[in-house]
Amino acid sequence: AASRRICLAKCRCGCSPKRRRIMDERVDLRALAEDVAKELGPEWRLAAHDSEGGDRWAHVGREDDAAISLHIVTWPKPPRLSISGNFPRPVSGGDYGPSGYGEDRRVTIHVGLGRPAKAVAAEIRRRLLPTYVVQYAKSIERKAQDEDGRAKADALAAKLAAILGEKVSEPWRGGDRCVRLYRGDWYGDVTVSQGGSVTIDLRSLPAAIAEAVCRALPRVKAA
Repeated sequence: AASRRICLAKCRCGCSPKRRRIMDERVDLRALAEDVAKELGPEWRLAAHDSEGGDRWAHVGREDDAAISLHIVTWPKPPRLSISGNFPRPVSGGDYGPSGYGEDRRVTIHVGLGRPAKAVAAEIRRRLLPTYVVQYAKSIERKAQDEDGRAKADALAAKLAAILGEKVSEPWRGGDRCVRLYRGDWYGDVTVSQGGSVTIDLRSLPAAIAEAVCRALPRVKAA
């Protein structure tokens, strides 16, 4: 396979000159990843090129979007391949992978940089896939639950907005939906969280409206 420089002269990753020389070793990660995918079996394939990762990353994936990343690391020495599994990502950021707490941790393995594709695939099957396959299945379940919660929150926010004669603003980064109220002398927000709970924050209310709001709330039962 044709060779390729791993770290370009104009690399923006902050590499030192020494690190850049090491990463410029004549290793074609995509060619290696393609061969690894073939060794792993017919369900695996070379994934599309990631422009953000440049030539320092390569990925192999399955039809269900499970994917394995191959990346060259140079510290601590010697340079080697770092290999880990990827997980689906929500629009709010992060991913649906392991939490990182206790024993719920993602697995990363390291393999010698000069090892052939057959050996790399064998290490992936032995040390990564047994854990990653289980974790990926759980991440798909978390994704489904999250999307169901988002759909319910969207529906509730739309219902409350219709009652108020307003529109729902764009979801915040955390996924909350907000209905903003401007009524001249008073204003506020109605916020629906991902779990479906609602926060109502009203400011500068006239006494009559404040009284009406309080009357709408359930009273504490007498002991």
